[in-house]
Amino acid sequence: MLTQGRIFTGNGARSGAVAIQGKRILAVGKDKEILSTCGPTAKRINLSGRLVLPGFIDAHTHFFSLALNLARLDLSQCQSEKETLLAVRKKAKKTKPGEWIWGRGWTMNLWPHTGGPSKESLDKAAPNNPVSLISGDGHSVWINSCALRLIPSKEIKKFSTSEVVYNSETHKPTGLFKERAASLVFRLVQEPPLELAKEALARAQKIAYKFGVTGIHNFERNYVRETFEALREEGHLNLRVFHAIAEDDLDEALEAGRKTYWGDESLRTGPLKLFADGSLGSRTAHMLWPYLNRPDYRGMEMASRKKLETLVKKAARAGISTAIHAIGDAAVRKALDVFEATRNIWAKKGLRQRIEHAQMIHPQDLPRFSRLNIIASVQPVHLFGDIGPTQECWGDRTDEAYPLKSLISSGACLAMGSDAPVKSLHPLKGIHAAVTRRDKRKGRAWHPEEKISLVRAISAYTQGAAFACGEEKTKGRHRPGYLADLVVLSQDILKKGARAIVDSEVILTVFGGRVVYRKGI
Repeated sequence: MLTQGRIFTGNGARSGAVAIQGKRILAVGKDKEILSTCGPTAKRINLSGRLVLPGFIDAHTHFFSLALNLARLDLSQCQSEKETLLAVRKKAKKTKPGEWIWGRGWTMNLWPHTGGPSKESLDKAAPNNPVSLISGDGHSVWINSCALRLIPSKEIKKFSTSEVVYNSETHKPTGLFKERAASLVFRLVQEPPLELAKEALARAQKIAYKFGVTGIHNFERNYVRETFEALREEGHLNLRVFHAIAEDDLDEALEAGRKTYWGDESLRTGPLKLFADGSLGSRTAHMLWPYLNRPDYRGMEMASRKKLETLVKKAARAGISTAIHAIGDAAVRKALDVFEATRNIWAKKGLRQRIEHAQMIHPQDLPRFSRLNIIASVQPVHLFGDIGPTQECWGDRTDEAYPLKSLISSGACLAMGSDAPVKSLHPLKGIHAAVTRRDKRKGRAWHPEEKISLVRAISAYTQGAAFACGEEKTKGRHRPGYLADLVVLSQDILKKGARAIVDSEVILTVFGGRVVYRKGI
């Protein structure tokens, strides 16, 4: 039992204790009541007034990519192309000729304005190794000539000049591949052997515990699901995984008879994942109006409305919900249109449809989320890195970016996540972004009118995410009978306020009634 804590209620917090029996919560109440319920022999952890939250549920991850990134070159802190190339050069010196160099996290938004990445600059940094560097947003990949030679030219020519970037003078690929064209590079990567995949996921689970994450909504291919299944069979899956279905895996899922929400407490089938557009970082988010710096360009449509409707219907008839990736306001509107047009099919099935990211929403579309019962799956942690690009690309329309408070005011359900490994898995970073809308302790908040309360932000990372995966009656709250997934913070951020978030850390994570992470308590 956890005693002398401050227990999050969904509206605030109250002093008390939590009793746990097996993997579920037995009782929640005042210390005296819980002590009498459990008896003198029960194991106790005195929290000394610290805040107890439900285990965080990250509503949008790419968890296996996070696991693999632990062994990849981390470029997320590089502030320029020069710094990025220096990191590659250092890695190349430690890598045997011919072996791949994999990296992730470079962000051109942070670089001084240049001509953009090129294979020639990578060639100088690593002349004897194929190099593949995935951008921070995961929507672009930068390769060198060694890697480019492995891709048949006829395959490259199948993609538009928006997806394969060409040198304006030589008319040859620069080495930068965006959106669907990036798959040409990803195909060169073989699926890792099962044992290595299990080891990687087991390591990543420990990172999740450190951040208080006990559940994830994961968006990756079916072989990742199979790895989670193998861990579960061995008794080593210690996260609650809601695993989505990639478009390319839909037929396989239908043949297997999978339906959204089916599974057990460890692993359940999630929604079909579709794409309406690209990303802001890669300048491929689909917009209603042209980009400020490109008057003839409104981003990229990744699928037509007709195709999206066909797939949503196909999935819904089989009992599978859909999550549509939509970042630009045109993409968000299209996703809403698709769900509205197909509502007569999916609503009857009790499916909970969702839009992933929803970073820019036209004001007229805000009330449609609530009216259509569409979940807004948002990642406020992106906000910090997007301030510059949104101003550069969207100009005076940035007041429509990350409209969290407006979504809540319109009655929408928010499920909050990180998009890890694109951004940090740490929920407190996303909560801090949603509550303050600024990345430093001091300084001006970015569109402060869209800040939300701490209680709302915590709820979106717990109750909202639980609702999005159909498990609001078993997790996301401190209630008797609910799964005993709990997190204790070093500071009571509800008492001390938003400024305390950046100085707070998780000091205890309980998963299914077991302590899986403990620090200084």
